[in-house]
Amino acid sequence: MKTKTKEIDVNDSKTNWVNMPEFKAELIKPFRKLVVHFHDQAGVDAFEKLVKQKLGKQPSIGFPERIVRKYSDKHYVQQVEK
Repeated sequence: MKTKTKEIDVNDSKTNWVNMPEFKAELIKPFRKLVVHFHDQAGVDAFEKLVKQKLGKQPSIGFPERIVRKYSDKHYVQQVEK
């Protein structure tokens, strides 16, 4: 038995969301925020070692480090049996 993949128009939300469960995004708020000022690069290096994270140009980090979930590259594919 062969299966055939049906092409889906990703811009047609009325058709694509028929009979789909309702989705509510969970708002995740931090428990506490903390601002840390460093006097020199040695302080930055010591802090990075302590928290086991690299401080890049981002304005904040999470602790413990969380894996960023990415869903923009996920797609729903419907297989139609022939």
